[in-house]
Amino acid sequence: MNHFNGSILAIGLIAVGCNHENLRAEQNEESKELAAEQASERRDLAEDQREVSQEHAELTQEQRQERAELQQDHAEERHEAREDSREDLIDKTNDMGGDREELSEEIRELNALIAQACTGIAENERAVCPLTSDRIADVSNIGDGVRITMAPIAGTKSLLESRAACYRARAEVRHSVQRLSANNQPEDLAVNDCLLDQPGVEMELTETDGQVRIELTTEGATRVRELRTQARVLMPSAATRANERPAANAAGNSSGVALR
Repeated sequence: MNHFNGSILAIGLIAVGCNHENLRAEQNEESKELAAEQASERRDLAEDQREVSQEHAELTQEQRQERAELQQDHAEERHEAREDSREDLIDKTNDMGGDREELSEEIRELNALIAQACTGIAENERAVCPLTSDRIADVSNIGDGVRITMAPIAGTKSLLESRAACYRARAEVRHSVQRLSANNQPEDLAVNDCLLDQPGVEMELTETDGQVRIELTTEGATRVRELRTQARVLMPSAATRANERPAANAAGNSSGVALR
């Protein structure tokens, strides 16, 4: 009996030992599988990190390239803008040079006209307005302007015509020079307060019994009014004489009226 029980106990111990070995083997196998899975996961994670790093490097390179291209584009745009500005400046300078050449030619032609128009007129008389108060005997209004009766001191009709033509030719040059450059106007062409400086004024001279009369006319009510106003301002003494001698005005010109 004791022998039988011992055999059973031995068999039980052997079975327990086998079970323990099997359990250990299973645990080792599970550990290997787990280690293999963890190693695979680490490899996958490392690969993912490498791909992310590669993508980041490629993105950085693309951004760097885009910035370089953008800077190049901006540089080219600035260069083109500078070139366009330079070309515009050259064109405008050439245009201005051409305009100056044309205007200079015009002035040369007008200077030739001055030389012709001022023949026989003293140098110190060329820039003087022929219509000054000391040379005027009477002033009256006419339909489109004023009639000025000149005093004997003003000279003959021929002399007054020459002086007026000379003065007006110089005025044309003065206006051309002003268009060229207001800062380069010669002193001897300075603006005078003269009725002949009014734009669009027509002049006609007549002589009766040795008395010279000048009719100055223009178009438009505003210009006529300005012409008469300037006559009042520049020739107050003559205007006064005109107002004081209405009978003389009526005799000299039935259509004329005294300045008012």
